[in-house]
Amino acid sequence: MRFSERMKFKPVKSVIQIDSMDDELRNSLWNALDLGFFQDLYGAIEDGTDVQQLALHLWQDYFKKPFDECPNEWFNIRKILREYYFQAPWDKVYDFIEFIAENYPKSYHSEAFSEYCNTILKRELSDYRLISNRIVPITDQNEISTIEDALKIPFKGAKVHLDQALYFLSDKQTPDYRNSIKESISAVGQICREMTGESTLGKSLDKIKSKIYMNEMLKQSLEKALLI
Repeated sequence: MRFSERMKFKPVKSVIQIDSMDDELRNSLWNALDLGFFQDLYGAIEDGTDVQQLALHLWQDYFKKPFDECPNEWFNIRKILREYYFQAPWDKVYDFIEFIAENYPKSYHSEAFSEYCNTILKRELSDYRLISNRIVPITDQNEISTIEDALKIPFKGAKVHLDQALYFLSDKQTPDYRNSIKESISAVGQICREMTGESTLGKSLDKIKSKIYMNEMLKQSLEKALLI
């Protein structure tokens, strides 16, 4: 806590921001966008430039407006984005952050941006974190670390299922737990198949069971869950 908070001159944040976003959080996340992405952009829209690629995505896929209405200079584009951002409802701000993180031309910015955003979200007591370019309702650091570690697995097929499982959970109002669990189980099955080279989960589990101990009930449960 800062001096003003310790001395009670400023109230300590005590309510987690779930269905709202105060000015401090909104301002900080804009700074993250500006520092993480927008300050690298400049100049006129020209074919093949980062400005052109991002502007094209924004106008066609996010705002869904004719691209010929898009300004020709990044300076004017940024003014429109800033005005939209600070007038948007709190949930649309998170939509905007996800979209920029997913569609920025240089993907290597995303990891640093996620770390920066999550530092802000934690500091401002938000109920959300940015994981794999998606805003998800989660506050426990152990849960975040578990999800992030799972998303780094070297099995591409399984990662697709885990990304989809995270997508189904990312809706705070109506999270789709059933399909999230289904995708998570599918990720386990995919890992087993890739590890053993077998085409079915049943054969994969038999091969794994021949080398390490596996509870028979667990094996049967996995097979049943995936209708194998």
